[in-house]
Amino acid sequence: VIEQYNLGRTLLEAGQAQQAASVLAGACDMACTHGLNEIMPTVYMNLGMALHRLSDFDQAFKAMQVANRFFRTQGNLPGEAFSYDALAGIYDELGRHEEAERIWRYALAVYDSITNPDLADVREAGRADIQAKLDRLGKGRTFRGDRM
Repeated sequence: VIEQYNLGRTLLEAGQAQQAASVLAGACDMACTHGLNEIMPTVYMNLGMALHRLSDFDQAFKAMQVANRFFRTQGNLPGEAFSYDALAGIYDELGRHEEAERIWRYALAVYDSITNPDLADVREAGRADIQAKLDRLGKGRTFRGDRM
């Protein structure tokens, strides 16, 4: 599965979205078949990005939802926030800026909920990255709030 995932990421970075989607879908199937839940959300996130690049937004959104649910179930707050960030990026690229802003603000709330001192740098880096994206949208009001 790792080899397929790595190949899919390489193809995605090389701009070969169709091939990447095919390889990543295979990696998702293999991960499901073998119960490899730890890698599953990452593979689904990348499948979502490949599908987005193929302009298949509905399937991209579904893949991102699967990734997000896995991260949430695992209690992986950085992964959960990152999956929201990726989804917001898709909305932003589609010109759906209000939806992107809403999701980025939710991602900020997820980052805020990270209390483990060992992950303080992850929390602050994630917050800074998302805040910069909100600033770019012209909506850069600092936000600290509850998770939805």
